[in-house]
Amino acid sequence: MEFNPLDPETKANPYPYYAEMRRDHPVYHLEAFGAYVVARFDDVSRILMDPELFSSTGLGASDIEGRPTNMLISCDPPDHTRLRGLVNRAFRPRIVAALEPRIHEVLDESVAKVLPDGRMDLMEDLAIPLPVTIIAGMLGIPAERRTDFKRWSQAVVRQMNGQGEPDDTRADMDAFGAYFRDVIEQRRTNPGDDLISVLVRAEVDEQAITPD
Repeated sequence: MEFNPLDPETKANPYPYYAEMRRDHPVYHLEAFGAYVVARFDDVSRILMDPELFSSTGLGASDIEGRPTNMLISCDPPDHTRLRGLVNRAFRPRIVAALEPRIHEVLDESVAKVLPDGRMDLMEDLAIPLPVTIIAGMLGIPAERRTDFKRWSQAVVRQMNGQGEPDDTRADMDAFGAYFRDVIEQRRTNPGDDLISVLVRAEVDEQAITPD
């Protein structure tokens, strides 16, 4: 079996590979990525519940230039527990329920954009822009910077997946970090009700907020 999660044909229909891995290769070595794919639910659950043996720090150990990073996804307890607890404040049931009108508004706007064409690409026209728009709003990012926010978010994914041109990814990551450093300073003196303000008020270390 040869499995490349980034191959276009594999991405279009990965499910036969998943089935074969669950059946014959429950721990599959991705040599090209220097990583392992764990396919069975019970094994994945055990890994997620045992951070002492299966650390998350390797996910963000360094960026494309070898510099250390510090993101929620690449932290182990107790740092991960503390940061996740802070971020979860933005996803309390009352706050999520209050987002519903805005979500419907974004959905209506997305559909209105494609109506003249009479067709829709579900991923490009809806599934990708919807969470980007909602999360950007939760972070307090103004509408005029949301195209940048989408590009920067994609750069983070490219970095973690080892995709794209390193120089382009580094430029986007630098811009991402610079923007959020400015926003953090603004929130220190003029906090609002967005997620960044919540983290700043909790005196979270700046490196854990910025994406570089």
